[in-house]
Amino acid sequence: MDGTILDTERVSRVVWRLTAVELGLMFSDALSEELVGLNAASCRTLLREHFGTDGRAEELSALAQIRYREHLDLHGVPRKAGLEALLA
Repeated sequence: MDGTILDTERVSRVVWRLTAVELGLMFSDALSEELVGLNAASCRTLLREHFGTDGRAEELSALAQIRYREHLDLHGVPRKAGLEALLA
């Protein structure tokens, strides 16, 4: 359902970017695109390639997971446009 009927990609993009800013890191649209569809381990690998192996990638990944859950708790999970009509 993730990405098919739930619009979690949009939430992920916002959370990655805001978390990176919080940590003083630059997070490009290109990097955001590369993360789409990856599992957590693959995301960490890509982040290490981008930010280096000094622990910043792990810090970003861990904090982004926390911020993602906080965002969903506060705002819920957005549905893809047209879902309700399709299910009806």
